[in-house]
Amino acid sequence: MQNRLLLSILFLAFSILSRGQANFDSAKVRIKIIKSLNNFPSDDDTMLLTKQFGFSRTTIKTITSKELIELTNFPKAAVRMAALEALVDRHNIAVPALLLKNRSDTVNFILVQFECNQGYMTFVDRLLFFLRPNSGWTNYFVISKEQNDMIASILEERKISMAYYFISRQK
Repeated sequence: MQNRLLLSILFLAFSILSRGQANFDSAKVRIKIIKSLNNFPSDDDTMLLTKQFGFSRTTIKTITSKELIELTNFPKAAVRMAALEALVDRHNIAVPALLLKNRSDTVNFILVQFECNQGYMTFVDRLLFFLRPNSGWTNYFVISKEQNDMIASILEERKISMAYYFISRQK
């Protein structure tokens, strides 16, 4: 029992330390953008960002792709998600590489709109949504065999993690 608790604590510590947002470099994003993003609430709701704070497609058009890539490290999960979706909309070639960089960003669930539904997803789950085989989005990205293998591996890991998550919530 104690070993299991210790392993859980070590895993949690590793997950927190290895997350991409721990590496956010504000020097790579214009100060004006950082100031507006710091005013966002900590609610993990991408629709809230759009509705109440004008983080719209018009606003995102003024942010460069390099800044968006850096914003995928931002401390607030909804900002990371909005940056990811803007990169996907732009068909940015860096999107597949984000999976490796942000692989452990699986803790914060964010309310997102997908097709005509709403649901909670983590950053990695949303990224996998775009990169999974037959998603329709993969036609816009050049994905190597190694990246495809990694995507398949992470998809399997997430299925297992989510099963454990839901089982633990039942207890």
